[in-house]
Amino acid sequence: MAEHGHDRAASRGQRPRPGGVTRAEATILGRLVAAELLARLVDEHPALELWAPPGTGVVNWRPSGRDPAEVRERLSDAWVSLADIAGARWFRSVAANPLADPHHVIDRIAAAL
Repeated sequence: MAEHGHDRAASRGQRPRPGGVTRAEATILGRLVAAELLARLVDEHPALELWAPPGTGVVNWRPSGRDPAEVRERLSDAWVSLADIAGARWFRSVAANPLADPHHVIDRIAAAL
């Protein structure tokens, strides 16, 4: 079955990488790893709160005791949007952004707090 998948990838101009992973699959896996890293960094930061571990590459989180909308206004480039979850405002970071760097996000948020 994997061989058949590689035939389809080859027909779309994608070559399997070592281990049988196409470039697209490697990109997706890399973005999911970025989401996991951001979630870990948020969870380890004393001034931040993680909504839940990411399951799809979307990380919902916020500064503890601060209005995320006010903090976001002070950001210029930190890979966050706002979301309302269960009546509360949270940051939303989507790992599909190939320019997103979890360490940069945490640094920018920490500077804005």
